[in-house]
Amino acid sequence: MCTGAMTAEMARACLQQAVTASGFPMDIQTVALWERNAKCHPLILNNIDWVNSLRGRGREERPHLFQDILDLNPPGCLRKVTTYAGKRRAVESSPCVQEVPCLCCMEDVCRVPGADFGVSGLPCEDMSRAGHQKLRHGKTNSVYMTHGKYTAAHQVPLFVVECTPELDMGMMEEVHPDYDLIQTFCDPGDTGHEACSRSRTYVIGAHKNKTEELEEPCKLQDKIQRHIRKRVQTVPSDYMIATGTEISLEAQQMARKRGIQWRPEQTDLGYLLNPREKSVVQEYEKIYRQRTGSSMVANEDMVCFLGDNPRYTLSWSLHGRLPTYRRNNGLLWIPSRQRKMTGKERLVSLGWPVTAEIASAMQVPMVPALDVQRAADLAGNSMHFLNTGVQQLIALACFGPCRNESIFC
Repeated sequence: MCTGAMTAEMARACLQQAVTASGFPMDIQTVALWERNAKCHPLILNNIDWVNSLRGRGREERPHLFQDILDLNPPGCLRKVTTYAGKRRAVESSPCVQEVPCLCCMEDVCRVPGADFGVSGLPCEDMSRAGHQKLRHGKTNSVYMTHGKYTAAHQVPLFVVECTPELDMGMMEEVHPDYDLIQTFCDPGDTGHEACSRSRTYVIGAHKNKTEELEEPCKLQDKIQRHIRKRVQTVPSDYMIATGTEISLEAQQMARKRGIQWRPEQTDLGYLLNPREKSVVQEYEKIYRQRTGSSMVANEDMVCFLGDNPRYTLSWSLHGRLPTYRRNNGLLWIPSRQRKMTGKERLVSLGWPVTAEIASAMQVPMVPALDVQRAADLAGNSMHFLNTGVQQLIALACFGPCRNESIFC
């Protein structure tokens, strides 16, 4: 299903390379993706090519790219149905559509394939506090129902779902009755990125008749977390890796959008801020001085989110973590550098191999991120690269086919 512009598949491709190099051949091929957001489609196509280059495959080998998971329900199935119970009856009593339009193939429609392993980032807006926590009664509940419908119809042996920690587990259990569900919680700090704020829950779904548990996932996750946390933890300044060229490109785009004359020789980019943003920076500085007795300009780890009013909400990194990333247009301002955080720097905080050093450490090709808009779109739609990779590895390591199942499916 939707996996953050293909974050999950890219992270798994990195893991597959490492696992295979250790003597255990691993090759899980992506057969289908779903993505409703048209802005993500070019990103996905580029990322498919990156995965294929890592796997030594040609550009012509691409999985199906479908748009709306709700297309797996017959037309009109959910029309005029508004309640949770009504939607659930409508989805579960109707057949799973077998053919839908595909963006990758030349055919008008393609047959929806089954899968041995699934990864999905299901909608979080109805789960989070920002979305008023409507949970199962929110408008996105039909996506969870349709995910359950697909996994049941194709008897997917094992799947992983990512969401915010407030996920309605009662709903997950109701729409996935054929599965044992194991919930884990993780944070970027579990994979070394202590300075990144993105807490998530992952739910492993193991088919009751096709899959058996080999190891307790929570115990394995705890071992991995303790191993990594003892060895490495980031601070915000670790992510400030933008080159002069990258900073200039971001400044030019910002100046163009705001109708301001770009000043190529000026390193202090405060002139690009609007009056409200300048007053927000001043308010942060005032509060910081009251608390610390010094200027936040001297703190290289300080980052402030300019989309909030600091009189009511302090979205800053005073305690060592970047403000939570938002999908709105609020800037992440770095007082010590007098500029905003770039899209590429946000990708670094999310564990993406977008620099030569990170890519070399992962032993993978570098993911291109020089294009300002592409980097911003990727950062705005992605999962945390390392977290989603580790959670998939935990699921695959802790579960296997039942003894009477020689292979999955």
